[in-house]
Amino acid sequence: MACSWSHISASGAAVLLSLLTLAGCMTPEKAMRQTERIGNELASSYRGQVAGVTNAFTVRRPSDRLRARLMLDQGLPGLVSSNLTPRSLPDPLVLALPDALAAGALNDSRYQELKESVFAAALELDLQRHAFENTFEGLLKGGVERDDAVAAEAVSKATGNAKASASRKLAGGAKLTAALGLDVLRMLTSEHPSALGLLGDATVSVPLLRGAGRAVTLEPLTQAERDLLYALHDFEAYRQDYAVKIAGAYYGLLESAQQVQ
Repeated sequence: MACSWSHISASGAAVLLSLLTLAGCMTPEKAMRQTERIGNELASSYRGQVAGVTNAFTVRRPSDRLRARLMLDQGLPGLVSSNLTPRSLPDPLVLALPDALAAGALNDSRYQELKESVFAAALELDLQRHAFENTFEGLLKGGVERDDAVAAEAVSKATGNAKASASRKLAGGAKLTAALGLDVLRMLTSEHPSALGLLGDATVSVPLLRGAGRAVTLEPLTQAERDLLYALHDFEAYRQDYAVKIAGAYYGLLESAQQVQ
């Protein structure tokens, strides 16, 4: 259904402009922070279900403060955080097991690769969830036209239109879409006539054959959830096996040092 008017109230135009403004207020930096937060939160939530781990998941590499302290204490060249200050380290320096595990995880490419696989699977799950949320779009367009072919006097006119729409996909496959548009035409010569119009439209689309049914519609979401669980299983299996190897090598080194003494 569609309807149009030659006049529109100021409040209606204000609502439309507000919707268009909200549609484009995300900066790249904010989007990066939000993406990292969403991916880490989803991975942490499902990680608790898989392994019962309550620690927060983060895709970032472990801290390299120990390496930075070693470089700073010995005056070695390299990039060192400005919030670290020189401090005398014990000689010889004895690493605790948590330090050895953190150093190993920091420098193991396979460990980081599996973490990034979990993060990517979490983002894919969020994308599939987003398909069933409200989606807003907005567009602003304006221009000036000049027509020299009308009689002996050139005619100029300014045009502009704005459109805001919202859509939502339902689990059964149906899709609801609502749109609101504003069209403006103003003549710049003669007696300055103008026109202002508002157009509204609402649509409901329901698949009857291909893509119909709840199971078919939710399959991408279900598969994305499975992929995240599979990625977490691979990561946890490697993490536990790697921790045992590092711990075994750590205590083996201590045993060798005691035997030498």
